[in-house]
Amino acid sequence: LSYSALPRRKHKEEVHEPFLSFELYSIGGFSCVCPVLPPSTSSTKCLVRATAFSEGEVHYEQEVHCVAAERMETVLRVSVNDHDREEEVAYDTAVLGTLREGYRVFHMRNMKGTRIDSCFLLVHISFGTQVNAWV
Repeated sequence: LSYSALPRRKHKEEVHEPFLSFELYSIGGFSCVCPVLPPSTSSTKCLVRATAFSEGEVHYEQEVHCVAAERMETVLRVSVNDHDREEEVAYDTAVLGTLREGYRVFHMRNMKGTRIDSCFLLVHISFGTQVNAWV
């Protein structure tokens, strides 16, 4: 057996200025997404701009806090958006209650729902408790 890396496929349209969007969809209870704790608004969407680019890799350093009353009934949707074209180009979803602490990988999907080869989002997940003082 031998192994050789496959040549990188060129896409017709590359994303030059990608940003991330974190959204929460609650089936029951209260949820919000915010850059700092405690939450100041009940927004269910938070945008994160890239801090560094290097040969197909993009780095994001901002923290995003997902606050949910019912974790098993709340869906997190993470998407990559193209600033220039103002459209979504990739996404993935997960139920908050199924995520584990530590470093995790989201395997991004195209807009038809098919996983994109070599397109991953590495995130660090940690859990905490937040007093419900904003409702």
